[in-house]
Amino acid sequence: MTDDMIRALAQNGGVMDINFYSAFVDQTFADAYKTVSAPMDAEVEAERERLKKAGKHLSYAEETKIRQKYEANLPTPSFERIADHIDHAVKVGGVDHVGLGSDFDGVDSIPRGMEDCSKIPNLVRELARRGYSESDLEKILGGNVLRVMRQVEAASRQMQSAESGGDAGGPVAEKVYSVGRDVAPPQVTYNPQPTPPEQTNKAKREATLRVSIVVDSKGNVRDVHVIKPVGLGLDEKAVDVIHTWKFKPATRNGRPVAARLIVEIKYRLVDQKKQGDVSSDKH
Repeated sequence: MTDDMIRALAQNGGVMDINFYSAFVDQTFADAYKTVSAPMDAEVEAERERLKKAGKHLSYAEETKIRQKYEANLPTPSFERIADHIDHAVKVGGVDHVGLGSDFDGVDSIPRGMEDCSKIPNLVRELARRGYSESDLEKILGGNVLRVMRQVEAASRQMQSAESGGDAGGPVAEKVYSVGRDVAPPQVTYNPQPTPPEQTNKAKREATLRVSIVVDSKGNVRDVHVIKPVGLGLDEKAVDVIHTWKFKPATRNGRPVAARLIVEIKYRLVDQKKQGDVSSDKH
């Protein structure tokens, strides 16, 4: 990213995660890499074709092994170069907009002292030595990313609420799922049509409560979160559950996976000013 990109990202409240790939953080390694890239790529392609003829596929691990053979004699940088890039990004965009990208599973050369996630403390100590506060380190180590994720989720809820006719701060719209990196499989079907609350009889008017439920792969409920009651007036209380939707954990290829469902619960309502208060055991 250019400095102008970093500034624009920061102005928009975003976060950039520093990649640890040696060729990205160190110019000397990048220049040396160019001298071996042609024969290295040729050997990778030759091995891919050889396996293809045998009806096999060159795995990522096998390809990495070939590449690392060529990179073994290259001047691999130290993990301090990662700290240098963090320093620059913080100077340009501010500490609230920098995080760790790592890419341990996607590159074939990582700086010395940062070979895997167990070496993250090396980077933390180096940043602390350079004067980063505990608060700064918490932001860089994940706090900034979590902040942006929360903001994205809030924006998503507002957009979905607007599409479903709710107010900007309203509940999450239907058909909200989070199952791994895929959409919900066919086994999870929850798509009720929104029903407007009855207005003809105030003592029997209905309201809807939307609840987010997270179920793990074993079917255990891990989180239940009330999103927001819809249609409940200030002088009203819900006194009787009319119906709920039951659910079961989703499956993919016959195996259980975690699921997040949005469940609607409809309540009958009474006007407290006209009917009196409602005892707690009926809530």
